[in-house]
Amino acid sequence: MGCLTEGKNMLGFAVVDAQDDRVAVWLVGRTEQNRAGSTNAVVTDGSDTDTPDLLTDDRIVLQAPGGHHESLPAGVDVTQVIDRMSIVGLELRTECRRQWRTLRLPDVPFDVTLDAAPSEQLVSLPTDTPELPQRTVAWANGLIKAWSFWLATESVRHRKVMALQAAGKTQALEDTISAEIFSVTPPELRETVRTSDA
Repeated sequence: MGCLTEGKNMLGFAVVDAQDDRVAVWLVGRTEQNRAGSTNAVVTDGSDTDTPDLLTDDRIVLQAPGGHHESLPAGVDVTQVIDRMSIVGLELRTECRRQWRTLRLPDVPFDVTLDAAPSEQLVSLPTDTPELPQRTVAWANGLIKAWSFWLATESVRHRKVMALQAAGKTQALEDTISAEIFSVTPPELRETVRTSDA
């Protein structure tokens, strides 16, 4: 299993699911600076251990509820990751706006809402597709929305901090939003994954 680190080592997430003797692996990665999307997927027989291993290597494995198979690596509950990323993203937006108002800085619009990731980022399967991978896709789309929401929020925060740094004003910011490094994932989420992986 991969680890949540910043920069080029963070390839993304692998949502793993299983039903009967079939397994599904859906990869979600950064497709743009501020967007996440589907990057690869496979549905295969449970006896095929090589393909899931190859797809999940160097990625954070997220387990779909009730869909474990012995051929799949153990992972963090995907619902936990989606929920935490969404909550922390909302908290960051609230904190940014609070501090900008305190410093009498102009507000900067956040262009992605939690419930409205651009449709081209989401995966759509034919209606007659079997339950597996339909439910896997539903979890992957939930992750795409939550991660895109976080990335867009963090991008606005980061741009604002860089602008204030250029103006010599970052000392006025509180620690909660003053980091000069772009955080690909919430720090709180990295701790969740470390705890689960221990």
